[in-house]
Amino acid sequence: MLFKTRKKTLEIDALIALEKRLRKGDENRTRIEERLYNLNAGFGGEVQFDKYLKEFKPHTHTPSCMMSHFVKIIFIFKWTQY
Repeated sequence: MLFKTRKKTLEIDALIALEKRLRKGDENRTRIEERLYNLNAGFGGEVQFDKYLKEFKPHTHTPSCMMSHFVKIIFIFKWTQY
């Protein structure tokens, strides 16, 4: 399986730059911080999911449907940890 390296989105980079430019008391700063937090959390989850997929080594005789089953198991496990 081929994997592309995941990069942070342009929106994350732009919000980081904008956050550095805003004053501490700016009225829009909290919205930007919340959006940046959510985007970084989502990106972190995607990176962790990619890590799980890279570690998965199916046997040569394993049907391809098992891969999708494994992906579903990881997804369910990840979202039920809370």
